[in-house]
Amino acid sequence: MKEDEEDKENKDKAVVVYVDFSKLHEPQCKGADTAGTEASDFEKWSPYDGRHGNNKCWLGQQVTYVRRKQDKKCFNGENMDRIITRTPCTCTEYDYECDIGYFRKPGSMTCTKSESKLSTEA
Repeated sequence: MKEDEEDKENKDKAVVVYVDFSKLHEPQCKGADTAGTEASDFEKWSPYDGRHGNNKCWLGQQVTYVRRKQDKKCFNGENMDRIITRTPCTCTEYDYECDIGYFRKPGSMTCTKSESKLSTEA
């Protein structure tokens, strides 16, 4: 009988276990607002493929993103606001493709009608 009373008494008890995993994760990145400086874990980056010379303008704007430096061992955090800067600039002919049936000769910005003739013979 005494064992039954002890079992009943133990069923009414609960155990709470707190485990802190924060030390297992990399530290949170710092310095998003000072991107590009030595003290910051972030850098400024603009997409650029080199086709337009040094002009990083595309479709009337240059877009600059703030991203984590590749060599930094940190995480951005859930509440980090993504910093994106858009600067307007003048569009050039590079921003536009030639229409169907036209092409640009190497080194030229002029769209020229294609010289190839499609065969209608079956």
